[in-house]
Amino acid sequence: MPLPSCRRGGRAVILLAVLATVAAAPALAQTKSESKRTENKDGSASLDFSNEVADLGTKVGLSVSEPSVDPMADPAAGQATLSGSAYAKVAVKALPDWLFWQNGAVDVAVNPADETSKVATSLTRSVGIGGGLTATLKDSYSFARGAASESWETDKSLSVKHEDTRTTVSVGAKTTQDQAGWLPSVSAQQELAKGFNVTTSVSDTGSEIAKSVTAGFKHRW
Repeated sequence: MPLPSCRRGGRAVILLAVLATVAAAPALAQTKSESKRTENKDGSASLDFSNEVADLGTKVGLSVSEPSVDPMADPAAGQATLSGSAYAKVAVKALPDWLFWQNGAVDVAVNPADETSKVATSLTRSVGIGGGLTATLKDSYSFARGAASESWETDKSLSVKHEDTRTTVSVGAKTTQDQAGWLPSVSAQQELAKGFNVTTSVSDTGSEIAKSVTAGFKHRW
């Protein structure tokens, strides 16, 4: 599934359209505006401006990168310009009953400066299978286009979660434009305490079998 042509003029139109959506969002529904600036050790910074319309499951915004300033640089030479990308994220909480999938999401990002764009989608369906078990099917697709290249990736997975033991076992497979076949993977996640998870995974990278054990803690204040 090829992306539309990504000429510089077309990208500028898309960027303006996204920015217009950001500006118009307050008129559509109750919105949450947010701005965030992150300072990096090398003196550069990243800025993110966004509007979220929770009722519509939509978030649109603009990410900007600010280069570091060399104190020894010649002021007459000018400074590096800002670069950035516009993005939109749409979550569909309930798809029509006639579709197999229950919900989905679409992410779009456009960067006019380097002529890149990316579209990613995910579709999920969860079904209770008894005994405190819930099975979830997920399909993910992504397409990217640069100034002189195109790439795509698709990932399919099935996970089964046991509510009583808070254990999730997943099997999946993914492929890209560079792969001749599917690369399988399997993982198991155990919630040892609320918000604290340990995950063990084994996956085929195409050149080797990768094994990992990771632990993570997530808490919302």
